Amino acid sequence: MKVIKAQERYLTQFDWLKSYHSFSFGEHFHTENKGWGTLRVINEDYIAAGGFFDTHPHRDMEIVSYLVKGQLHHKDSAGNEYTIQAGDVQRISAGSGIAHSEENRSKDEETHLMQLWIKPNIKHTKPDYAQISLNPDDKINKLQLLASETARDGSISIKQDTDIYSSILEKDQALDLQITKDKAWIQLISGSILVNDSLLETGDALALEAKQELKVKNLSNESHFLFFDITT
Repeated sequence: MKVIKAQERYLTQFDWLKSYHSFSFGEHFHTENKGWGTLRVINEDYIAAGGFFDTHPHRDMEIVSYLVKGQLHHKDSAGNEYTIQAGDVQRISAGSGIAHSEENRSKDEETHLMQLWIKPNIKHTKPDYAQISLNPDDKINKLQLLASETARDGSISIKQDTDIYSSILEKDQALDLQITKDKAWIQLISGSILVNDSLLETGDALALEAKQELKVKNLSNESHFLFFDITT
């Protein structure tokens, strides 16, 4: 296990955006930190009211956005235009190429999202878009599957054998996790947890290798985290 502290992440900041990057991204490029298995990007974005990413292209990447708070309006070159709300999951299969823009159209509320990039197991496919709304209660003190290759249990489909889960642990609650693939990653969005003997606080992450069992114990009033079960 390796703990990555929140302050070790790279930061991009403008008047309308604060974005924390767990791995190399944009101008923050470091060859020794280009992802974890098929997990290529974890960006934690805070977009001010009225803030937007102008139209920009993607290719051969599975881009999953998990809305923590607020809303995000999406428009792309394939003709898709939708707004996603807190708790929703959006997936863009960039494939052979797609361009899109993202905008927080709220007049007064900040948008908080986790943008996650997964390397696909097949390239140059036709670009595709999907989004789902999940029951918020299904992540309370248990794992809620957000994305998977087979779209099982109501999750959104991605072109890779990597599973993405979310969970919110209430006070004094604990959860058993099982790594079933090659690697895993835990990203703590808020709160404080103990993973076996490793302490994570808001913004911290835990990189793991090898199949193993984990015990996650909440140490605060409420802790919100993502769990990635990753194929390499």
